[in-house]
Amino acid sequence: MIFFGTIAIAVLIAFYAEKRDKKSGVFWVIVFLSLLCGLRDISVGTDTIHYRSYLSYISHGEPSFMKDEPLFWYLSKLIMSVLGNYQSVFVFFAFVINALIISRLWSLRRYGSFSMMVFLYCCIFYAQSFNILRQYVAL
Repeated sequence: MIFFGTIAIAVLIAFYAEKRDKKSGVFWVIVFLSLLCGLRDISVGTDTIHYRSYLSYISHGEPSFMKDEPLFWYLSKLIMSVLGNYQSVFVFFAFVINALIISRLWSLRRYGSFSMMVFLYCCIFYAQSFNILRQYVAL
């Protein structure tokens, strides 16, 4: 039910942004989707619990994970050293992912309805960003 409510709120904000031609609405769609994804419970998503343990190793300076994905390791280490916990990494990467995708959808609004594009993104791709964090960042 929370997911359907999220879609409805995101689409309503997108509709407002589209009708008023306000880029501030785009910002609020990004913030809303990012906070929901980034502040999720550890039980939400198929690999969230694994990311938590992975980020715990990173925060303690475990170098064995660095060899596979050094940029992700350094960024995660930096975010956790500044903001203090693994949840901040989720919020940061969710914001990056949603900012890039929603901003691109906004730039394509002359070809179709922005609120419909946000609806389709939320229905088809948004839930996947809860599960494959590093892959979405790589895209």
